[in-house]
Amino acid sequence: MKINITGLKDFTESIGEIAQQIPFALSLTLNDLAFEIKEDLRADLYTQMDINRDAVAKAYKVKKSNKKTIDTVGALVYIPPKNWQYNVLSHHDAGGDRERKGLEQMLIKRGLIGKSQILTPGRGAKVKRSAYKAMASSIQGGKTKGRGVGGVNFFVVSPTTKPSHLSDGVYGTFDGGSSRVLAHYLHVIDKPNYRDVLDLESVAKKTLRENGERLFRKNLKKTLG
Repeated sequence: MKINITGLKDFTESIGEIAQQIPFALSLTLNDLAFEIKEDLRADLYTQMDINRDAVAKAYKVKKSNKKTIDTVGALVYIPPKNWQYNVLSHHDAGGDRERKGLEQMLIKRGLIGKSQILTPGRGAKVKRSAYKAMASSIQGGKTKGRGVGGVNFFVVSPTTKPSHLSDGVYGTFDGGSSRVLAHYLHVIDKPNYRDVLDLESVAKKTLRENGERLFRKNLKKTLG
């Protein structure tokens, strides 16, 4: 019994060409996936978090793959550790405690809050970054009470200050028209334990599952010309 297969030479040559182009197609696919994952991570950030998301979302970067690095590094979606956004998001990804920020570091150094404590706005409240700078500038004028920035006099209540009926935190007073208004800007939280609300791996796997094959087919066709 004999089976005669014609065109074998042409077939093997075409397979060889495809094999040669696979690394290029895979590299292009990894890059396309990386940029799609970056956008999906940004979208997830808007869904999961109530922060200054525009500024934070811009921190996601992509390091492209090439045929020499696909086996070792591939394409990377990352936030540079030196960026301030890294400290903002890292504990939302891993959970647990977080790095202390500028105002917190200053108050810890002055003994006004403990090393295990952080400052956070009340539920549903938002404090602009410029306000944190104003607080630091105001409070630096004295041990607990500042000169007043933008019409607001900020001060700190803590166990090391004079006894007060107020709970620990950063307060401000400002002119409310007929009287001065007292506002509790930042609360003191001891031993924070953040939930890992950002599941970066799941977002990446979902993007790969939904778009990986389509992108690879497109790029393989592109490389074969």
